[in-house]
Amino acid sequence: MTLTLGNLAPRKGAIKKRKRVGRGPGSGHGKTSTRGHKGQKARNKVSPWFEGGQMPLQRRLPKRGFRNTEHKEFQVVNVGDLARVGGAGPITPARLAESGLIRNAARAVKILGDGELAAGVEVHAQAFSKSAREKIEAGGGKVTWIDAAGAVIAPPKPKRIYRPKPVPKPDADEAAAAAKGKDKEKGKGKEKGAAKGAAKGTAEGKAEGKAKPKEGAKDAGKAPAPKAKGEGGGEAKVAKVEKSDKGEKREKREKDE
Repeated sequence: MTLTLGNLAPRKGAIKKRKRVGRGPGSGHGKTSTRGHKGQKARNKVSPWFEGGQMPLQRRLPKRGFRNTEHKEFQVVNVGDLARVGGAGPITPARLAESGLIRNAARAVKILGDGELAAGVEVHAQAFSKSAREKIEAGGGKVTWIDAAGAVIAPPKPKRIYRPKPVPKPDADEAAAAAKGKDKEKGKGKEKGAAKGAAKGTAEGKAEGKAKPKEGAKDAGKAPAPKAKGEGGGEAKVAKVEKSDKGEKREKREKDE
């Protein structure tokens, strides 16, 4: 039998019908749709990492280390190794990879300042340390920053670090002069307060002298008044006598009767 487009067919057992559930009791997979009767697993809410309620693995394992999201990995080359790069022209990552100083020219390169540089060269890299840049420029070379694609870019701006300004301390002479000025102000304030108090005292004394008459003038036109105690005692005695007379009269009447 020759194979043609009309008799092409997949191998036996390669195609299998999909399992259809929930299509009535006759299919054998109706009602509960092969999920059993109720329960947690019948509701399609069990997460793949659920471990039956015990402490899950991601919580049992300890936390180790710290991952910096802004970390950049560089291939490091020292200034002293740049002399191994052969050929003329600027030193690029491609030439560093050819000379065996780095593994991959597509990855970022950083030049460090270990070693000495004999001749002035132009170096192209993604990053430079401060000492490496100073050594390259001191030898008459040039530093050029490039991006991941190898295009020349502007040098990065230095990071701004907040440093509070130091508060200048006053000199000994200035501090002494300031202390003397404060003492003078305090003395003036005390003198003003004493003057105000004296003025208030004299004014109050004058006002009291005008308002109060002399004691002799008060006693001249008045005679001594009788004491109220004597009067009250006399009245009480008379009342008692009257009461005793009335009691004797009542006794006499009772006897006569």
